[in-house]
Amino acid sequence: MAITAVQFVKFPVADLERSMDFYIGALGFRVLIDDMSPFGRYVVVAPRDSDTGIALVHFDVRPDGGRGHPGNIQILSDDVDADVECLRSIGVAVSGPTTTPWGHMAILADPDGNAISVLQRQASDSISS
Repeated sequence: MAITAVQFVKFPVADLERSMDFYIGALGFRVLIDDMSPFGRYVVVAPRDSDTGIALVHFDVRPDGGRGHPGNIQILSDDVDADVECLRSIGVAVSGPTTTPWGHMAILADPDGNAISVLQRQASDSISS
């Protein structure tokens, strides 16, 4: 196998600009890619020190007219408590934080219902846990 990395995961969104405001403004992500595909514009955003991102797409429409299935991603943090405090101070609804066997975590959703878990791993955890 010659696989070296994950480039992005795809999140369907109803309003690309609103989603960019959330990921860049509230979460502090940066834009990796802002481009057009044959289906329309897409934007890949990522945490400041990551090359793996979330592709925000508004052209993923189901036959019933709804958007694609909501996504779910887990991002890592060095200080979940501080992140939760910051997010709540700007009006983002956050569940937790709670301590689990795999670390200290909080859960939130972007404006389109895509779930985001923010995890502060236990010091002994490896990337594979």
